[in-house]
Amino acid sequence: MAIRETINTIMEYLSASITRHGNTGANVSVSQAGVQAFPSAGIFPHGLVSKPIAGAMGIQTSAGTRGTNCILGYFTPFIEDLQDGETILYSTDDERCKTAKVILRKDGKIEVKNANASIIIRDDGEIEAGNGNASIKISADGEIELAGSNETLIIP
Repeated sequence: MAIRETINTIMEYLSASITRHGNTGANVSVSQAGVQAFPSAGIFPHGLVSKPIAGAMGIQTSAGTRGTNCILGYFTPFIEDLQDGETILYSTDDERCKTAKVILRKDGKIEVKNANASIIIRDDGEIEAGNGNASIKISADGEIELAGSNETLIIP
């Protein structure tokens, strides 16, 4: 099934429609009038809050008997190389370019990255961090390796 057909099927099943995120940042709005009912309200998974950039396209559906709509989610091009069971959290700038990301891998590894630095935490406790000029690696057995532009120091 093509992506457009899949989206249409989901929207038809949920009685949903495509919407664009406005400049106010609200995620709950009065249906049809387009007036923001709760400018500071949002419906998100527990522990996760996100404010999409203006113009982000998503799917909204009815959220009760008072004519309010709920944004179910926003379309994203950032699927990357995720495997089943993995999660990515990311931020974007106003041009929708990714600025930072956190990837939770199914093997227990956590990757935190932006354009200038990265941190990797492996499931065995090993930690690596670097910024292009220097890096540090802390092995699971406690060995520490520091590396700069001209030297490497290993502390057993």
